[in-house]
Amino acid sequence: MVNEFAVSNTLYIVDGQYFRTSQLGNGATLKQQLPGQPPGEIPSVVDSETWEQMSQSMIEFGKAESQQNDIGLYSDVFENLIATSGDQMLRDPSIIELMGRVPSEFMNGGEFDDTAFNNAYRQTNYFNSTTERQRLWASSSDAEKAVAVQNSLGEVANLWRLYTGENVTLPGTIAELQADPQFKGWYSQAFSLAQGTTSQNRLLNQWLQPIAEGIEGSPWSRRLMDEEKAGKQQSIDIDDKRADVRDMSQRYGLELSDEKLEQYSTQIVNNDLSDDDLETLLDKQSSALYAYKPAGMDWLTYADPYRRAHSALMETALPDHTDEGLQDALQAGSSLSDYKLSLRKRPEWLSTENGQSTLITELSAAGRRMGFG
Repeated sequence: MVNEFAVSNTLYIVDGQYFRTSQLGNGATLKQQLPGQPPGEIPSVVDSETWEQMSQSMIEFGKAESQQNDIGLYSDVFENLIATSGDQMLRDPSIIELMGRVPSEFMNGGEFDDTAFNNAYRQTNYFNSTTERQRLWASSSDAEKAVAVQNSLGEVANLWRLYTGENVTLPGTIAELQADPQFKGWYSQAFSLAQGTTSQNRLLNQWLQPIAEGIEGSPWSRRLMDEEKAGKQQSIDIDDKRADVRDMSQRYGLELSDEKLEQYSTQIVNNDLSDDDLETLLDKQSSALYAYKPAGMDWLTYADPYRRAHSALMETALPDHTDEGLQDALQAGSSLSDYKLSLRKRPEWLSTENGQSTLITELSAAGRRMGFG
């Protein structure tokens, strides 16, 4: 049986310089400049003009540092590599660099170390920038590529049924498929899918889903409508929950940003966070802000005596967590008597009825001590 990927090596001398060519059975030819004439090998003589013409389409492998780097010595390596991955990969700089390391790194006692080479191959830019389908396509024969396209057409037909709801029967030949308006674009999509230049996700996002969306009653259009309805309901649920989260945070003496309110509300609606979890989280944040507050006690309970004292002395409604004086006192751990004293030192306290009453009482007492009245 003829080896499709067999390598034919030839030595040339061009203006005193030696070049090795390795012609693969599938048509690709590698070329490499050698440091000198390999022992016992007679070169073919060509002039520089002829060499330039005949080597234009060859894959350049650079100059061998020594005779040990002669690509002609590693025909088996090339046969295996081309058979499994295709000749196109040999045009990639990372593969050329890898092949140049064969003599020093991957030959062990005259035997090629497949394991070490394959591990290094998987680290190359070529391997990591191509898909498995692309590499498989590059190593396939024309007959295998035709089968791959047919398989991809079957894949497209199945996706078409799932997204549009339409069962289709593929024509018997590619020519019939391309001529049928019903299958417009199918061949190019299947071909791209087979050779790995597009993924199934890209095919869906850029081609099939937009088509299916325009088909009334298709599974995909119905799904989009359901998602839209669910999204609107979720938005309503999040708005409702945002008010609950704000109330709970204020109960712990916190003023959450709009971003945090949205985050916690969304997490609760999506069941990523429970109300109990949120309360535990807010309690920790509150304890960090109010170091003297007992753990597990909400801010309203902790601040209640201070709020009542403020309301009574200043003759106002109960202050909330945004009152700076109250907040400073609670964060500093001030006693209730010290807090009351700080309130009486405020100028606005003197304008209250109890402030005026206290002032009159104190002035009267001072007058009596001085003998007046």
